[in-house]
Amino acid sequence: MNGRLRSFFLSRSLLKNLFLRPLAAAIAVFFTAFLISGSASASTKYVSGVTYNAQSGTANAGTGTSVTYSIKLTEGSKFGFGTSADNIQLTWSGGTPTGVTWSFTSSTETISNGTTTTPTFTPTGTNPAFITLTVTTSGSTPAGTYDFTLVITDNNSFNGPWTSTGLNLLVNATAPTISYSGSPYTYYAGTAISSLTPTVTNNPTSYSISPALPAGLSFNTSTGVISGTPTVASAPVIYTVTATNASGSVTTTINITVLSPTISYAGSPYSYITGITISNLTPTVTGSPLSYSISPALPAGLSFNASTGVVSGTPTAVSSATTYTITANYAGSVTASTSISITITLAAPSISYTPSINVYTTGVAISSLTPANTGGAVASWSISPGLPAGLSFDTATGIISGTPTATSAATTYTVTATNSGGTGTTTVKITVNPPVPVISYSTPNVYVVGNAIASLSPTNTGGTATSWSISPALPLGLAFNTSTGVISGTPLAASA
Repeated sequence: MNGRLRSFFLSRSLLKNLFLRPLAAAIAVFFTAFLISGSASASTKYVSGVTYNAQSGTANAGTGTSVTYSIKLTEGSKFGFGTSADNIQLTWSGGTPTGVTWSFTSSTETISNGTTTTPTFTPTGTNPAFITLTVTTSGSTPAGTYDFTLVITDNNSFNGPWTSTGLNLLVNATAPTISYSGSPYTYYAGTAISSLTPTVTNNPTSYSISPALPAGLSFNTSTGVISGTPTVASAPVIYTVTATNASGSVTTTINITVLSPTISYAGSPYSYITGITISNLTPTVTGSPLSYSISPALPAGLSFNASTGVVSGTPTAVSSATTYTITANYAGSVTASTSISITITLAAPSISYTPSINVYTTGVAISSLTPANTGGAVASWSISPGLPAGLSFDTATGIISGTPTATSAATTYTVTATNSGGTGTTTVKITVNPPVPVISYSTPNVYVVGNAIASLSPTNTGGTATSWSISPALPLGLAFNTSTGVISGTPLAASA
């Protein structure tokens, strides 16, 4: 009996040591770890209170604006084995406002599906914790007060739900403004205008204009921009432009005139001379022509620039007074025309002789003197006074030629060349001298001292000599006649 009892108690003691003591130790370790570390595996976070705050910031109709709502959370922690996500429910009383979006964010909580009406968050036990609701309007959001409700439900301690009261989105009514810079505007038919872009505020969503713009101009009902190329003239008209957004409309006025384009050249009629480059004729135009044309064709040597309308060049032929029509061509088949008169006359002759000073000899044919002409073609020639005997002047060519037959003192002759454009003159100087004497004596001559010599008379085959001279002096006793060139006398001394 004693042995059985002892065995029983020994087994109870062994069971206690093997099972109960380790279990107690494990439980003690678990609670110690929970109390010391606050581990999530041993605790549950929950929401115990919620405070909703009203709109912060201003939202204006017609503009994209963000406002915020602060949600303050009171949170707690209790023994448990994890934290579940809590729910948020956003409900717009009259349906979601036009153009409105939102997001739930937090620096303390982790938000999921923050841009929906049913986001969730996981409490962290932070006190206080905050969630921010940001609501953003757009240019299409109308002015008004939009009520909404927030409901937060705690799924960890089954607190709440907490339902907001009196929350709303207030969007102020703000009509747009609009203006155009530079009115009144003056344009030209056929020339594209610089686009007129309005200056606006508060994001208008549409535009309109009245009355209709001049033909060729267009109005963008989305932007209010006026652009295009007017195709017809239009008297000054006041146009009313209306800009509209969700809050209302506003108007402004502009004044537009469309004129017919013009083209002109200063100085017509024009008279030019062949061979002389003209000063460019540049048109004065209104608007922006795309090209130019002229009719009929210009005189030879003159050119017309179809891109600029400039007339330039050097006329090369005579042309009687002619009227030319010049047309400036614009977009949309718009044109402007003007007329100019051009006459081309022959340039007056411009003549010269080379050489201009000439000395000739009677009886000797001269080299023909032919004039140079850098002016217009010569129709006739004349000379004054008359040329020396034997020389001739060709009145068709202005050439001087011939063989002078008589002497003539130096004389200046004026030669005149004439054509339809005028006259040109020059001078030429001519002298005609007699021919040079060509003399000879019979030679050699040997004389004897004391004996008179037979007179030595010269032979002259050239022009008549008017005086004679000899060098060096003759031997002593001989004489030289300076009127006849005859050598005579009796030598008195020997001479080598």
